[in-house]
Amino acid sequence: MAYQFFDGDGAPGATYYYKLERLHGEGPPEYSEARSVTLQPVGEPPVADAGPDRMVILTEGAEREPVLLDASGSFDPDGTIVEYGWYKSGGG
Repeated sequence: MAYQFFDGDGAPGATYYYKLERLHGEGPPEYSEARSVTLQPVGEPPVADAGPDRMVILTEGAEREPVLLDASGSFDPDGTIVEYGWYKSGGG
């Protein structure tokens, strides 16, 4: 059995204690042992630096050349960037 819920303000470092109450129709409810949940702080987001803007002029009949995209200026203040992704955001 799993149960998801939001409780409190979610402050990093806060610890919440819960007991499961089971109602079975007769007699008093039964309670589980208390379980604790401690919220871990979320780190700083990574900083993306895609480098300078590029302008590519396509001339009809000319050979096309690759365009270099460089994200080496990107960084994660809390650690190491584990993945880069490039996505076209506009244009033809």
